[in-house]
Amino acid sequence: MVFRRANGEIAWACDVCGDEGVITGWEGSPTDASDLDDCYAAGEAVAVALSRALFDLLRGVLVLDAASELLIARAQGSSEGVVLAGS
Repeated sequence: MVFRRANGEIAWACDVCGDEGVITGWEGSPTDASDLDDCYAAGEAVAVALSRALFDLLRGVLVLDAASELLIARAQGSSEGVVLAGS
């Protein structure tokens, strides 16, 4: 489970093992997706489930447009693997 707090902190917790923590100082880091914008992306809304291995391969692509980077950043885990949803 991941929650973004109003103060910008990201709190996370594992509902299986009970580990938990808080991430701070992420703003401005290479993984900060807060400035990404996908408003120009047109098309039908879709969702696709990928294997974890394929998702990890996509995350390794160095040249993605802002909409694609945001799609990767918004990925969510599921029992089917990793779900990408967007336009």
